[in-house]
Amino acid sequence: MSDHPSTFFRFYLAHELPTKTPRRISTEATDAECAALAESLDLKQIRQLTVKAEIAPAAAGEGVWRVSGEVTASIDQACVVTLGPVKARLEEPFDRMFSRFAEKDTAIDLDIEYDQDDPPEPLGDGVDVGALAIEALVLGLDPYPRTRGAEFQAISTAPPGVEPLTPEATKPFAGLASLKKAMEGPTET
Repeated sequence: MSDHPSTFFRFYLAHELPTKTPRRISTEATDAECAALAESLDLKQIRQLTVKAEIAPAAAGEGVWRVSGEVTASIDQACVVTLGPVKARLEEPFDRMFSRFAEKDTAIDLDIEYDQDDPPEPLGDGVDVGALAIEALVLGLDPYPRTRGAEFQAISTAPPGVEPLTPEATKPFAGLASLKKAMEGPTET
C-alpha cells in the first residue's frame, strides 16, 4: 500500500477490524473527493466513484485479514492525440492480505514463485480501503487513451534550407542497403 496521503480516505483502525464475520463496506466519493482525485491523477474528470469491499478475517490465522472488493468509476481522460475528453467506465477488483505480525520488508526478493499468493502486508494502525481502491483504479487506467478515429499525424520539420528527413532515411539499415548496391557495382547483362 502506498505511503502518500489519500484523497479518498476510508480508514479502518486495526482494533475495529472484524474477528469472526466479514465487514461489508459500500462507499461513494463526494464531488469534492472526485475533483481532488481527478486533479491528483491528471484526469479531466471523475464523474462517479464507488467502492464495494469486504474486510474479513483470513483463514491464514489470527491477526490476518483479507481486504477484497471492486472500485467502479466513470471518468474522462485526455486523448493523447487531440487532448479532448475520452469517457471510460472502469470496474477494477482488488484483493490484499494484511497481518498484524508482518514486518515492513525493505529487501528485494528476486526468487519469485508465481503460483503463490503475495505475503500479507504489515497492518500498522489499520487499513485504508480508499487507498487500495485508488491503487486498483490507477492500474486500470488506459495509459494512451484516444478518441474514436483520432490518429497521430507525423510532422516533418527542418531548419531553413535543409530538407526534412523522410521516414525511409530514418530507417537504420537504409544506408547499408545503398552502400551494398554501390559496392556491387553495375550488373552486366
